[in-house]
Amino acid sequence: MKMFVKLQNPCAYISVLMVFAFAKANSQTSPTNISKKSYSITKDSSREELFGIIDELKTDHKLEVKLFAYQRNENHVKELGIAVKPVNEDWIEYVANNENGIDPICMVVGDGSVDRLSLCNEPIVQPEIANTLQQPSKILAKSETFVPSNITRTQQLDSLRAVATLASIERQSARQEQQMDRVKSQNEQLEQIKETLSTDADSIKTEKALRKKELQELQIEVNRSRRERQTLAYNNERAEAKRDSLQAQQQRLQETLLKQEEMLAQALAQQARYEELIKKQQEVIEEQGLKSETAESLKAYRKAMLGEDDGSNFKSQGYLIFALEQCLYKVYDGYSIVYGNQGNFLFTINQELKQTPMSGTLKIQGESFTYNYSGNVLYIKNEDGDLVNQNGEPLDTLNKF
Repeated sequence: MKMFVKLQNPCAYISVLMVFAFAKANSQTSPTNISKKSYSITKDSSREELFGIIDELKTDHKLEVKLFAYQRNENHVKELGIAVKPVNEDWIEYVANNENGIDPICMVVGDGSVDRLSLCNEPIVQPEIANTLQQPSKILAKSETFVPSNITRTQQLDSLRAVATLASIERQSARQEQQMDRVKSQNEQLEQIKETLSTDADSIKTEKALRKKELQELQIEVNRSRRERQTLAYNNERAEAKRDSLQAQQQRLQETLLKQEEMLAQALAQQARYEELIKKQQEVIEEQGLKSETAESLKAYRKAMLGEDDGSNFKSQGYLIFALEQCLYKVYDGYSIVYGNQGNFLFTINQELKQTPMSGTLKIQGESFTYNYSGNVLYIKNEDGDLVNQNGEPLDTLNKF
């Protein structure tokens, strides 16, 4: 206090007061100004940038944000509707649309507060700051000539605080301009990257089309090779099947040849037996003096068996049942010959077998037997009335009934 009393110069007094007020104002600067932050949304802002700003407003500044309108063409944002709700205040909405791209939108926010939401080219109305900006110059002008009696310490502090606020706003504006320059530079870099990516995308698309064409040609070649392989496999299968068929056919022919040789041997043996039987029948005829027609029949039979008969007297043939076996019979002119199921000769009947019932006698190994033929069934009986077989032996099985 003694120091202030000794100061007789009013200008010095005013200067000291301003220094103390400025120091105190700087020490009492509200942290709210420091926490202010600016954002800008332009027509070139991407979706990622826009939603990054929205997330930052919600997270860092405790604001509620809604995006109720958004439309973008290939290059620019042409419609944007955004709403921001400060703490304990109503919603603040802003809508911008332009077919050529929206004008830049600036936003200044604090913790839970919104100071600005408008176009960046619109002027900022700050009446309180404007009024306070005029006071320091007036005070300084007056302080050079005189010391007004009505200047209070509070007014001096307010003036100094206004000057500090203006400097802070200028610094913040400079930072925003630098940030906008950086954003613009980043946007230009992004555009270059976008053009590069677009060129690369076109190259990739062209390369992809070429690879697709090559793949199609390769697939055609693979399909052709597969068809050729299938055709070759089919031809091989046919060749193998034909070879197997020829081998099977050769085997069958070999078996048939063996059977024919066996049948030929059997036929030769049978012919030998026939000749022996004919010889015996001839002896019987000569010994017992059979009727001339019987001799003629046997003679004709012998010719037929020896292959000397021209077949002119053959009439018909058929099948009959004798001694529970199916036998073949052939009818010639005046007689019939009965063969076994193996083709062997059984006996001769001196009548032509017909479909109508008939009966008579025949000779088997020199003995006389009676026969009955009816309904394709031939019965031969001995003098005791027993059924006999081709050798004249009784058939025990049939005689039991």
